[in-house]
Amino acid sequence: MRKLVLILALTVLFPVMASAAPLKWHGTLRVDLGSLPSMVLNGSAVGTVNNSTGYGHLNNLYLNGGITGGTGVPVTDPEVTQANGIVRVEIDISGFGTPTSKASFGQISGGGPINPNEFGTNGFAKICLYDPNCNPGGFLALDLQVHATGSAVEGAGIGGLLSIGGFGGIRISIINNPWTLGNAAAVDQTDGGNFVNVTTNGFAHGPASLTSSTAKPSGSVQFVTPLQISTNLTTGSNELIATFQVLTLHFIPEPGMLLLLGSGVAGLVLLGRQRMKRK
Repeated sequence: MRKLVLILALTVLFPVMASAAPLKWHGTLRVDLGSLPSMVLNGSAVGTVNNSTGYGHLNNLYLNGGITGGTGVPVTDPEVTQANGIVRVEIDISGFGTPTSKASFGQISGGGPINPNEFGTNGFAKICLYDPNCNPGGFLALDLQVHATGSAVEGAGIGGLLSIGGFGGIRISIINNPWTLGNAAAVDQTDGGNFVNVTTNGFAHGPASLTSSTAKPSGSVQFVTPLQISTNLTTGSNELIATFQVLTLHFIPEPGMLLLLGSGVAGLVLLGRQRMKRK
C-alpha cells in the first residue's frame, strides 16, 4: 500500500508531458526604438509544446494569438518634430507568424537554431506626422511583413529590408533579423554624431534556472530581434537608430496542476508520518 501511495505521489509531482501539449503563457512584446520610451503590449494565451517530454527541454513552441493591439510614444526631439514633423510613433500588432506558416519557435532549450522564417511580427508601425492623434491620412504606415520575391516574406523577426518614404522626402529603411535567444546588437548614432553599439539578450530557463526545465510551468523564455534603422532626417547625414523587439513569455501553472502538486506533497507527508509512527 505504501509503495502504491509513493508511486501515485511521484506521478503527480513529476508528470510526463505528451509529445504535443498545451501550455498557458503570459507575455509581453516590448519595442525599444532608439532613445524613445519603450512601447509595451501585454497578453496571454495557450501555446502548443511539441516534442518536450517530462516538462523538460522546450523544443518547439507554437503560439496562438495572445499579444495584439496598439500603443505608441510621443517624439519630443525638436530636430525631429520641427524639421520633419514627426510627433509620435505607434505600433499596431495583430499577432505572429507569416501568411504561409504558423508562428513557431524551434529547438528553444534543446539545442540547435530557432526556425528562422516562421515567426514574423504581424502589424504596422505608424510614423505620425504633425498629428499627435495619428488620424488616418496623417501618418506613414510601415507594414511589418511584406512579400519580397515569389513566396518569400521579409519583415520584423524574419529578416530582409523594409522601407518607407514620402511626405517631404522622409526616408526610413529597416534591416530586419530573425529572433534569437542569444545576443542581439544594433548601432545607434548619438546627437554628437558618435556611433555606439547597443545590445540586449534573450534567455530560456525553467523554475530552477536550468534550460532543461524550460517547459515546466513557471519556466520562461525571452526572444530578441535587432532592427537596424537608417533615416535621412538630418540633412547631409545618415542617422542610425538601434531598435529591438523583445518577446518575453512566462509559462503559467494551471490551477488543476497546482492542486495535483499539493495532493502529491500531502501524500508524501502522510506516508512519512505513517513510517514515523511505526518506528
